[in-house]
Amino acid sequence: MPSISNAETLLAIDVGSVNTRASLFDVVDGNFRLLASARVPTTARYPLLDFGEGVRVAIERVQDITGRKLLDESELLIMPSTGFGTGIDLCVGTASAGPVLRTLLVGLMPGVSVASLRRLASSMMMDVVGVLHLSDRRQDHERIQMIVDANADILIVAGGTDGGASGPLLEMIDLIGMAVERLPQEKRPVLIFCGNRHLGATIVERMVERTQVILATNVRPGIEKEDLTSTRIRTAEALAATRYQHINGYEELRQWTGGHLLPSAEAFSRVIRYLSAVVDSDNGVLGVDLGANQVTMAVGTYSDFNLHVRPDLGLGEPLAQFEDHIDPEKVIRWLPFEYETEALRNYLQNKALYPSSIPVTAEELYIELALAREILHFTMMQACRDWGDGIRILKHGVLAPKELILAGGAALSRTPDPALTLLAVLDGLQPTGMTTLLMDPYNLTPSLGMMAEVLPVGTVQVLESSSLPRLATVLAPLPPSSSHRSILHIRLDSIDGGHILETTVQGGDLELIPFTPGMEGSLVLRPDRNMDLGFGGPGKAGIVQVQGSILGIVIDLRGRPLKMPEDFASCSALNQAWLEKAGVSLDSGTALAT
Repeated sequence: MPSISNAETLLAIDVGSVNTRASLFDVVDGNFRLLASARVPTTARYPLLDFGEGVRVAIERVQDITGRKLLDESELLIMPSTGFGTGIDLCVGTASAGPVLRTLLVGLMPGVSVASLRRLASSMMMDVVGVLHLSDRRQDHERIQMIVDANADILIVAGGTDGGASGPLLEMIDLIGMAVERLPQEKRPVLIFCGNRHLGATIVERMVERTQVILATNVRPGIEKEDLTSTRIRTAEALAATRYQHINGYEELRQWTGGHLLPSAEAFSRVIRYLSAVVDSDNGVLGVDLGANQVTMAVGTYSDFNLHVRPDLGLGEPLAQFEDHIDPEKVIRWLPFEYETEALRNYLQNKALYPSSIPVTAEELYIELALAREILHFTMMQACRDWGDGIRILKHGVLAPKELILAGGAALSRTPDPALTLLAVLDGLQPTGMTTLLMDPYNLTPSLGMMAEVLPVGTVQVLESSSLPRLATVLAPLPPSSSHRSILHIRLDSIDGGHILETTVQGGDLELIPFTPGMEGSLVLRPDRNMDLGFGGPGKAGIVQVQGSILGIVIDLRGRPLKMPEDFASCSALNQAWLEKAGVSLDSGTALAT
């Protein structure tokens, strides 16, 4: 078997809640490139409950596309490769399919260990069903009953700095032990301990005969120090083993990957972390992956990183509880036609029942993109509350400038017109300043994050290719505090000094300037005296270097936050106008299914 450093062929498997993907990477002209990617329905759901069926069909599709034999006569993965167009050298996997685990958080102090546990839980596929701590004022018998009634799959316990508090924590462990003993053996939750590391052996000794115990690193090794990254990886492994214990094929996939198998959100975050290190900017990088059954949002700078996962949001089954989070009328305001609230409620319930269905009419497409806008905005605002300074929000809930924004998920990346993706991201996240928008049309980001664990050079080379194309360069200055409609004068020159375009954009307008991939140039910006572009104050002009992209340069002077009219008819007319500005005809979504 070739060493990892000599490996040339890698297969990445991503098992999502609706789709399973297989992606084959190989060395082409000295660099790793994506050769083929196939997408099939996931079989980890009812009634099959089997990872393997969908994985094998996806691999067979890749075989058909490339002509490379990957499975033998027994439908086992051929590994290592033979060097004659057969097999692969390495396999990695990611997964987001499966049930969301009921999780009970147990800590000592609400503002210390419990706060860290909440941030840990917000970065993973968990349904937090309860929280216990020393200050909750419940009697011991009430705490025991609460643990029993929680019917949790996972107990995550933290508390004490390394070498710090022990007595109160061990008392809490004893309460947990008494509660667990009241449960049938098959109903007992897995206990993950991520507190004072000096107590690990003692806790295992006290609990090992009662339930399974997993030790992770301390989430709070010091009173002012938090370490979620290493704890999250160990916890993710434990969660995966628990989530998939009743689903066939998971163990085989784990063996194929040699254990290089992580939740999709964790793998996605690795790419965002890498990109934030590459751009080396205070503004950092924001990544969003809008799936059927979860939303992942990651943000990083060269010095900080945060991950946020919402398993109760998405464009699939979670739509059944959409109104628990978001008012449907907020969705209707993004539609380019008038629509009844009750009709939207019916759409939500039908989509929740058939999460794998895709829009086949323009009306359905615009509804899904309107849902995407509100889900993105809601997730961003919730993430802001969890992260604190991790994602900076300006006044009125406006996102601070980001150097890059990466958008993934089928709803955003598989639209029939990239301008529809652009508008959904602009309206949902409402970025400010100058931002480069990247899109992930093949949903490769989780696979690339997992690939980085075994072949980091491969991940770097694929990212440097066109696998994550530039969607647009967006300039969205904050409007002046006064009601004056600002004016921005623009001149675009090519890299060799040739003049390309000169125009003026009025406040409130949206303008797309063609500047195709491969082109380079400079953008000369001259605002009126009321507009501040970050060049030293209001009215100050400046020059920025730009690169070409699918949609070129987008000047968004619609204001932040976007102010929509009060009545739906006016909202509809405004959305139609923005679609026209972006070059989208109202019925352009009728061929989405293709």
